[in-house]
Amino acid sequence: DGDTLSDADELNANPATSPNLADTDSDGLDDKQEIDLGTDPTNPDSDKDGLNDGLEVANGTDPKDPNSPATGNGAKVIWVTENTDGATEPSPDDSGWTDLLTLNGFQVERLDIRDLDGNPAALDDLNAADLVIVSRDTNSGNYNTTPDEVSAWNTDLTSPLIQLSTYLIRNNRWSWMNTAGLPVAGSNEIQVTDPAHPIFNGITLDENEQFTIIESNQVNISDALDAGNGTVLATDPTNGNVWVAFWEEGVEFYEGAGQTTGGPRLWFGAAVEINDPKGAENFTSDGEAAFMNAVNFMLGNAVSEGLRIESIEYNRENDTVTLTWNSKESATYGVFYSTDLLDFSTDVDDGYPSQGDATSFTFPNPSPGTDKLFFRVVEN
Repeated sequence: DGDTLSDADELNANPATSPNLADTDSDGLDDKQEIDLGTDPTNPDSDKDGLNDGLEVANGTDPKDPNSPATGNGAKVIWVTENTDGATEPSPDDSGWTDLLTLNGFQVERLDIRDLDGNPAALDDLNAADLVIVSRDTNSGNYNTTPDEVSAWNTDLTSPLIQLSTYLIRNNRWSWMNTAGLPVAGSNEIQVTDPAHPIFNGITLDENEQFTIIESNQVNISDALDAGNGTVLATDPTNGNVWVAFWEEGVEFYEGAGQTTGGPRLWFGAAVEINDPKGAENFTSDGEAAFMNAVNFMLGNAVSEGLRIESIEYNRENDTVTLTWNSKESATYGVFYSTDLLDFSTDVDDGYPSQGDATSFTFPNPSPGTDKLFFRVVEN
């Protein structure tokens, strides 16, 4: 199967792995990688923390430690979803979003709530949460069965709420926008209207104040050119349709909407517009950074400019590497490298001093002759 383990070794291993499948448990790591890491090649989630091994390795957490990432220490986020493929392994369509939140240290609870007006216990749960996020994996007709149902979500729910579904913001659903349209974004770029807003901290905008937000498959965005009594933060550069907007607590969404915000509300068009996989996460790394900034903004957390490697330069003549990253005064940084994106335990320097707002560090190639190297910078 090409995983570099002999068929006999696979059959005789304990537990045995498949000699016909390079990745027996389909977690994104082949069987040889799992043996090298010490994870279970027959279990996609070796530490049983709800995140598969490949996802943990890709995001720099330990697939053998159920406390890595340190879930339980962050804010409580309730993710409202209908779990469309909940009966299908390995995971629901929109789990990429909740995995992202969990990997960033939030306590995430996925709930299917379709009758908020008639379920006071569910309303209490939502109001006890630090943040509520409504997934694209929802059927909008289930959430506006009566005027009281709509008011329960908009006004009775007082926790901060992020809405990802274009279907629910329409004037025939929750009336956040005075439109019933469901357009698909015209490009993979998003036009930032307020570059100073914390949601866009740490993201490099081009000369048109745009950045690439989508990897593949488009998203539904609004058919409105304004946000009524809210603030437009980003639009579709092809037509000006609103993509991200914010409303303060206690305002009518737009004149005549008849719906008032019970807490801070953020509309952020996200997830694939197709129904299979419904609500799937398809953002670029910059898109994910903006989404996580939005989460922290809605929680009232300070949104710092994320640590980013801004450039990697290789000098073939003298076989040196130069990394440049944004930095803080008086901080020190650890610089690590990996040849396979799996093990970043080897450092180039574990205490390199900041040079101010930007730091550049030139060092000899730490692995001469290697075809490919990956670098990670960590603030000490």
